[in-house]
Amino acid sequence: MNLDAVVNTSIKARALRQSMVELLSSHHLVFGELEILHMLKNKKSLQPTEIAERLHQERATVSRVIKQLFHKNLITYTNDLEDRRRVYVKITRKGSQVINSVLNAD
Repeated sequence: MNLDAVVNTSIKARALRQSMVELLSSHHLVFGELEILHMLKNKKSLQPTEIAERLHQERATVSRVIKQLFHKNLITYTNDLEDRRRVYVKITRKGSQVINSVLNAD
């Protein structure tokens, strides 16, 4: 293992992470919110359990982030017409604008 390469990669990763934090902060987002918005941007809707599975996160963690996105008006909830217990999450127009702004930032 080349220790110089490992240290240089670590330094670059830290700088990239800091740039990402600054970009997200300017859009009032955290990384977990970005992941969910990105996942929803090309989907009609997803269930919170689907999101948790795709992100390899606990459902409780994803539910907390989804609530934050809902309070920011970036997503909405809809109930399944046949099974009212089943909830779907959908990105809003504002959410689409935010994710597109983040993705198109220089």
